[in-house]
This record gives sequence, structure tokens and C-alpha cells, in this order.
Amino acid sequence: MVPAVDSVRRAHRVTVVSDRDKKTRRWRLGWCCLCAVPATALVLSVGTGTHAQAPDTSDLPDVVVEGTNVNGIVFQWEVTNNTKTAINYFNIPISDINTFAAPAGWTIESKPRLKAEGDFILRTDKYASMILPGRSLVFECMRPLRDTGKDGWASVTIGFEDGEEIVIDEVRAPVQRLTSERFALPVFLGALLVIAFIFKVRKDKKAASATAS
Repeated sequence: MVPAVDSVRRAHRVTVVSDRDKKTRRWRLGWCCLCAVPATALVLSVGTGTHAQAPDTSDLPDVVVEGTNVNGIVFQWEVTNNTKTAINYFNIPISDINTFAAPAGWTIESKPRLKAEGDFILRTDKYASMILPGRSLVFECMRPLRDTGKDGWASVTIGFEDGEEIVIDEVRAPVQRLTSERFALPVFLGALLVIAFIFKVRKDKKAASATAS
């Protein structure tokens, strides 16, 4: 009889252990499923972001050049490249500028003399410094004094790495004053002085006549 009892105990023990294994396996399976759902969503979202399509720039102008008179002295031009070719050349005619700045990697090839009109030309041969597709770059220069020049409009020439060039009209830029504009203020002030002198002479004559009478 003793061996029979031992066999029953052993069988019972085996059954108990088997139930625990089943519960453990179910618990592990449920936990894995619970963790798999957010993990799968995260992978899908990351994959979607990685392979997202680039913004559609087909409706945008190939190149945008925006000229800004920052504070009466500093003039800036922001060039935005919406093409598939890098920009390596910038040319704009300006006047009344005495300080010029080139972005990193760019070289100033030409600049106008002070109080003279000329082309402000910059170029780069380094691909990393070019205005790559979808990017922007700012070019800058300065006037000698605030409001010494005149704000006007100029045509900008943009050159690409493949040798192609385009011209963009009506870009804000410092331009040369006309001769009539340069002498208008001195002539006006001189006329005021002459008028004031005439009134003074007449007033003195009237005063002298009244004293004599």
C-alpha cells in the first residue's frame, strides 16, 4: 500500500506543477501581447516618419531673394533655393556701400567703390558652402552712415553649380541717388536763407525809415 500512496503523491505533484506552468505561460503570453501592441505602433510610426515624402515645392518659385533694409545702415539679402541644384553665385548692383561681408566659404569677387555704383559679386567653389536645395543663406553689406543712400530696386543674378544662371527682378537694394536728389536739399536750404535775408533787409529799411521820419 505504501508504494501506491507514493505514486499518488507523485502524480499529484506532477499535476500541480503542470497547472502552474500553464498559468505562467498564459501570464507571459498575455504580457508579451500587451507589450507588443505599443511596440508595433512605435515601429510603424518611426518607419512612417523615416520614409515620409519631402515637401512638395513644385508650386514655389525656383529661387526667392528678399532684400531688407535692417536699420538704415545694414542691408541683407536672403536667398532661398527651391530647385534641385546648388547655388554658388550671387550678383547684385548696389551703390553707397562701404562695408561688405561674405558668408563662410564664399569669396567676394567684386564690389563697388564708395559713393559709386557697381556689382556686389560673391562666389563659392565649396559644395558644403553652397546654397543647397531647400536651404537659405543671407548676404550682407553696410552703408557708411544711416540713410546716406537711397532704397530702390535692382536685378539679382543667381548662378548654379551646373553653370546655369537666372535673373530675378525688383529686389530691394541700396541704389545711387539722382543728381537732382543730391542737390535738392542744399538748394532748398539756400533758398530759405535768401528769403530770410530779404525779409531782414526789408525790415531794417522800414525801421530806418520810421526813425528818420
